[in-house]
Amino acid sequence: MKHIKKSHFLIVILLLALMAPGGLVFAGSHTQTALRQAATPTSLAPQATPIVSTPAAQASLPAQIPDSTETLSFDDFGFEEVVLRGPFASNGYYFDLPPTWKMELGAELRLVLDVYYTNADSQKPLNAAYGGALLVQYNYVTVATINLNQEGQRQVIIPLTLDTLTRLGSNQSQSIQLILDSGVNCDVNFRTTVIARTFSQLYLPHTLIDPPVDLRLLPVPFFQDSFNQDSVIIAIPDQPSISELQSALSVAAGFGRMTYNRLLISLQPVSQIAPEALASTNLIFIGKAKGLPLLQQVALPAPSSGGNFTAKESSPTDGIIQMAISPWNKSKVVMVVGGNDDAAVVNAARALSTGMLRVGDNPSLSLISNVQSLEPQYNPADSHQTFNDLGYDSVVVSEVGLNTVSYVFDVPQNYTLGPDAYLNLIFSHTSLLEYQRSGIIVKLNEAPIGSVLLSEGTSGQGEARILLPASAVQSGSNRLRLDINMEPKNECVNPLLDGLWMRIDSSSSLYLPFVPAPEISPATLIGLNRYPAPFAFDPIMNNLAFVLAPKDPVSWNVAAQIAFSLGNTNAVQLAGLEAYYADAVPDLTKQKRNLIIVGRPSNLKILEGMYDALPAPFKPGSDLAIEKNLQISYRLGSGVDVGYLELFPAPWNSKQAVLYIGGSSDSGVKWAGNALQLGRLRSQLRGNLAFISGEQIVSADTRLLQGVQGSQETSLTPAAPETQPAVSERPAWILPSIFVVFGGILFVLVILGIQAVFRKRSDK
Repeated sequence: MKHIKKSHFLIVILLLALMAPGGLVFAGSHTQTALRQAATPTSLAPQATPIVSTPAAQASLPAQIPDSTETLSFDDFGFEEVVLRGPFASNGYYFDLPPTWKMELGAELRLVLDVYYTNADSQKPLNAAYGGALLVQYNYVTVATINLNQEGQRQVIIPLTLDTLTRLGSNQSQSIQLILDSGVNCDVNFRTTVIARTFSQLYLPHTLIDPPVDLRLLPVPFFQDSFNQDSVIIAIPDQPSISELQSALSVAAGFGRMTYNRLLISLQPVSQIAPEALASTNLIFIGKAKGLPLLQQVALPAPSSGGNFTAKESSPTDGIIQMAISPWNKSKVVMVVGGNDDAAVVNAARALSTGMLRVGDNPSLSLISNVQSLEPQYNPADSHQTFNDLGYDSVVVSEVGLNTVSYVFDVPQNYTLGPDAYLNLIFSHTSLLEYQRSGIIVKLNEAPIGSVLLSEGTSGQGEARILLPASAVQSGSNRLRLDINMEPKNECVNPLLDGLWMRIDSSSSLYLPFVPAPEISPATLIGLNRYPAPFAFDPIMNNLAFVLAPKDPVSWNVAAQIAFSLGNTNAVQLAGLEAYYADAVPDLTKQKRNLIIVGRPSNLKILEGMYDALPAPFKPGSDLAIEKNLQISYRLGSGVDVGYLELFPAPWNSKQAVLYIGGSSDSGVKWAGNALQLGRLRSQLRGNLAFISGEQIVSADTRLLQGVQGSQETSLTPAAPETQPAVSERPAWILPSIFVVFGGILFVLVILGIQAVFRKRSDK
């Protein structure tokens, strides 16, 4: 054994050390300590103050351009630079002007242009005579032809007549088109590039007139889509009935769809509206007259008197929608969505949510006698529909590059398309196209579903059948889009002379065999990353109910933001949503509708009956979540604000879903609502539970750890110290380990002995 190396000896010593009682106890005690630490939440270290993003509806308005402003830059409109590259190119701008502007003489378009020449043959001198011309059209009237006979930057001032400015009608829509015609480039290796800069200006002298008070023009004047961000305050009684709150949410949903979610709304009790807000914002009052005393200052067509609205030839049970000039600012308007009882208010709100109101001899007054919320009915005879049946004429496109044509069709609620649904597209086109670079891409709700190859054979008349997959459709409105790319064989084909064209014939048709949609368990749609599912794709919104806390304007406002965005997502046709206070939700509503619950948990009695269903439940009267089934639990310091988002199947009917939007404070509730509305935040949501602090979002999926025991509660007080030492028990794995260690030692000794014998023999 004298030849045993030191390393061999150390191995034996180490193995023996593992057998020592002290060594085993030492290792075991550290393991138990580590396990105890992992199960015990630790206090959060002090953190930097998070960046707080205010919810869209609560955000302060960007700097507003005064109505008296007459000179506006392209930047003010949010325009980007337009780059036109020869020989032929075109692009343009589309915008609206405020309806309170009456145009005056002297308007001008002040274009700032940069012109560049390029020459493929550097040996030949540039010749400005080959620069071509830029045609400028305002409201589709050519107002200038600019010779591009010099390089560099210049400003061109173009007078605009009153007839040109008002050519598109009283809705104040405007258009500027820039068309580059440098076809003379085609005779030489010479190209012209024109850039329209964003510090170009429009000079628009005008006088201010009263805004229109015509209900047929909705969403005008609340939404003008001009250079200023539009905003509106939805005013409700200080102590609203649940029907008045429900009506406010229906109105919010309707405006969400009418304005494509581009209006800033804020829901406030009437007494909380600041005087400066009354004087600077359009207002929508919702409710019964007795709860809206400010309306006595408004010259309404159906004024409030003695706590009721009075209108000529109206019934006491009619819903009343009316509009008038604001007494606090003559450039703003007041709209009232009300009635003399709750049922009338609900009817008025649901009628307004359609966006299409009928009036009598007074365009500022609409009386609603009844509203029926009916699901769209499927008529098998409607399976075959031509574009003409859908209200679309034949369309001719002629732009070089991408042209887009869209069609909308409806799928009834609870139906989907059968496997043989298809689009039969009939078209024709010029033979001057480069077929390898031209074609048609067909998209359904933005998803590509097919393409069409062009050839000489399709130039006279082409026909293509594209299958419409059920997976790409949704209940309600569906958008079919044709992306038509046209590239000429020769870039010198002049599109201004209709050299390039494609015609989509109105005899093209859709075959839409509707079949009942399979029932989908909400469990397959449960995931914050999938929001707004399962609350989307219902154009009647009759599968949704909001649950709110009484006397909680903050949560009411957050609920209005959610209804507003869902109105746009659902392309709502009539907002049949319902609302209830948390202690009075009918059992039938629980069984039949998805719920969105908003507010602080201590104010929401309904949450007490969902303890086992909530991913992070709450003790009665507490605003702090019990963080069960989480990989890591935290202990928060006193006064910490946190928002909660929890999405889960309803405990009383697994076919329905519940979304809880709440927080430990009013700020937390706002943050939670904000996380569902802003794309940069919503993209961070995962699983069925999220904690929100400002713009910090921590998502979790409690379903992954539901078998783990020992959930911990978020606490405001330090944990009590352990009063008894942990009792150390011998783990079950120790005895087998000892046998393994002994076996290993014997094996090593045998090997070393054999090596020693062989070395002795070799020494001899």
